[in-house]
Amino acid sequence: MHDFIIKVWHDLRDPASLEIILTRGLRLLVIGAVLFAIWALASHLLRRLLSAGRSWGIADRADEKRLATLRGFCQNVIRIVLAIFGLIMGLRELGIDTTSMLAGVSVVGLAIGVGAQHMVRDYLSGIIIVVENQFNVGDNVEITFVNGPVVQGTVERIAIRSTQVRSSDGKLNFINNGSILRVANGSRDWSLAMVEMTVPAEWNVARSRQAAQQVCQQLAGSEVAELLLAAPEVGGVSEVNADGVSGMEIRCRTRPGQQAAVEAKMRALIARQIEEGR
Repeated sequence: MHDFIIKVWHDLRDPASLEIILTRGLRLLVIGAVLFAIWALASHLLRRLLSAGRSWGIADRADEKRLATLRGFCQNVIRIVLAIFGLIMGLRELGIDTTSMLAGVSVVGLAIGVGAQHMVRDYLSGIIIVVENQFNVGDNVEITFVNGPVVQGTVERIAIRSTQVRSSDGKLNFINNGSILRVANGSRDWSLAMVEMTVPAEWNVARSRQAAQQVCQQLAGSEVAELLLAAPEVGGVSEVNADGVSGMEIRCRTRPGQQAAVEAKMRALIARQIEEGR
């Protein structure tokens, strides 16, 4: 250590060595500044892309979520590429032969790749998820794994290797993309609100259907009407017991992910309808 300090001290006193150190140091600073500028510009353009779709009205809610997902995914890819490029350029400025190093890294990478097939599968699956637009940030999904378990919740982040889903109990689940077997997306196109109306035993089929139709009319004129994509309808008798009809099914299409609010309003109207009909 003492000899190294003495050598550095002599190099700093030598004008030629000092010039080389300053030149290489300046080049490293320039490389870092350029890479940072590229990163800042790319992030700015990605943000502008998302805000432009919103302000110009050319992107609806689904498109905005798609753009937000692509923005995060592209930022991850750009960050990795710039880091690798900066490392190679920095080593070259320090006088290290990166050609032979890259050859050695490729051999080591091949060996690691054989033993890390699951990781490679995760990366490829992440790319496929984004390219096929299977789900986006903010979507309500139900994910089934290869080994059987199911996770249901809201997608918070999609990375190249993993996806983060917040379940209803507040837990944040980190899911390897390669372990996903099936995805049920509840935020695409439309959702279905469906509630079974339990009717008193003394009501016959005609009276039960009439009460269910009144609930549908009241629902269409309520504050949740803007969440409906189609008129509510009575699905028919859903359950029959020894005393007669005991259940009528009411259903309607809603905006993606809004079925819970509509079902809550349905239940409130059903309770009031049954109370008034007694």
